[in-house]
Amino acid sequence: MKALFEYICRNYNKSKGENFSNHILGKKIRHDLPNELFQSLDLNNNKFKITGSIGQGQWAEIPWISIFLKDITTSATNGYYIVYLFKSDMSGFYLSLNQGWTYFEKKYKTKEGKVKIKQSADIIRHILSPLSNTFTETTINLNASGNLGKGYELGHICGCYYDSNNIPSTEKLIADLKELITEYMKLKKIIGNRTAAEFNDFILLNSDGSFLDNTEDDLKFTVKAQDIISDSLSKQYQLSPKEIIDSPISKPKPIIKNNGTKTWPRNASIAANSIIHSNYKCTFDNNHISFTSNKTKMPYMEPHHLIPLSEQSRFSVSLDVEANIVSLCSNCHNCVHYGIDEERLLILKQLYECRRDRLAKCGINISLNDLLTLYKAPINVSK
Repeated sequence: MKALFEYICRNYNKSKGENFSNHILGKKIRHDLPNELFQSLDLNNNKFKITGSIGQGQWAEIPWISIFLKDITTSATNGYYIVYLFKSDMSGFYLSLNQGWTYFEKKYKTKEGKVKIKQSADIIRHILSPLSNTFTETTINLNASGNLGKGYELGHICGCYYDSNNIPSTEKLIADLKELITEYMKLKKIIGNRTAAEFNDFILLNSDGSFLDNTEDDLKFTVKAQDIISDSLSKQYQLSPKEIIDSPISKPKPIIKNNGTKTWPRNASIAANSIIHSNYKCTFDNNHISFTSNKTKMPYMEPHHLIPLSEQSRFSVSLDVEANIVSLCSNCHNCVHYGIDEERLLILKQLYECRRDRLAKCGINISLNDLLTLYKAPINVSK
């Protein structure tokens, strides 16, 4: 195997001036090296796929050989995979746990995609830590000029580098690859039954300004909304509050947890906009006095989804809209969650009457009794 890597590093660039079709380097990268890897690792054909590429119809700037775990992906365009990436000048090559750049480019476009794939790599590296001392390369430099090569660089999670003048023994190459496959399998276990796309949505949720509908994310969600408000008020940004037009919004895609259960995302920007339009007053009682937020320098308010997002599956439109997000002082917000029935009922009835018409404009129709049932609040309670 060492000899094959040496041959590729020594001959690839000069071969680029020769006829692409049926070139011997294509055979070595597409067939010989993948076959030798399969035999050396004794991999199960039903679980793994190994593919090499020198380009499609023309010589690639960065040739590669990838090892795919079929449960995750069978393509270098999406998901997570192990790959040997050769530097454009053939001075060496990397063994890398990497990600499909094309997925990020299509979903986020080139500029934002470069940010997102790097964030994803950093998050996954943290999840897999501590990593073996073999995989100390947290960034790679392929000397690439094209977007695809740059995508490989940004998508790198962990790995190691081999200088073309000092390629280790076949035994060492195999040992390193086996070790990285162990990390790959750890990642597969973390992904669970989710698709790679579902896992990406999950780990990038906070960086997209969204948070899960659970107690653990409540504080992060509120803090992020405060940060967005602070930015909108700063002289640096000078942003105007987004105009609110109450109308039906498409139901969002659920976020899939490791155990396969669904939860729903909530966007901190929408919550922040609702608080701004409330003029930093409590929707239940505008006269409620709150302390001044250190972040926004305005009265501190907390966003609350009147119809809980946990009920999203019952509705055909999004519940994460300004009409369904009320601005509450901390006292009222906590009362809704933890207060006695009489006090909770008073607040919920007032909020419902305040938002009923706006909710209807958004295609969200619910009776007061049904809302109270969601909160497990008794319908008939004496005041």
